[in-house]
Amino acid sequence: MDWNIWKSKRINGEWQKPMPFFEKNIEGNRFYPYLTNSGNLYFSITPHGSGNSDLYVSKYKNGNYQKPSPLININSEKLEGDAFLSPDESYLIFAGFGRGQNLGKSDLYISFNENGTWSVPVWMGKEINSQGYDGSPFVTKDRKYLIFTSSRGSTDENTFFNHYIIRFNSEKYNQKLI
Repeated sequence: MDWNIWKSKRINGEWQKPMPFFEKNIEGNRFYPYLTNSGNLYFSITPHGSGNSDLYVSKYKNGNYQKPSPLININSEKLEGDAFLSPDESYLIFAGFGRGQNLGKSDLYISFNENGTWSVPVWMGKEINSQGYDGSPFVTKDRKYLIFTSSRGSTDENTFFNHYIIRFNSEKYNQKLI
């Protein structure tokens, strides 16, 4: 199976036939796309035959998308995915598996854009993370609430996910301010 990111243009109120987002094939499965105000596209790539996933960005320059590049300081030997980017790309929240500080199967981490370089990710703590899978983060437009999914309270035999909404302030996690 090959997962791809697709696009469709809306012309005169009608959606056109979907096409692959990238004209040239990118090796591996691509998923969880997130488009920022600048037009940059962030997404995950899992190489075929691999259980690992990393986060990438394809920068939008002069009307074209550039070759995807991995996010330095974010990607590890473990799996990263489910990225949410603030529209201005000042921070990103993602799900990380098996990282140094964690409670469960996947936990949420936040990183800040410091002059074009992502900071070392900060674990988002016990208020958010659980012993289950925590992922699919999204921050509301007013930046006041974090919405995410969690399998807390379920078992490996009967895994289910619920949505959680909590008050959110990204600066709480900014190590430069602590």
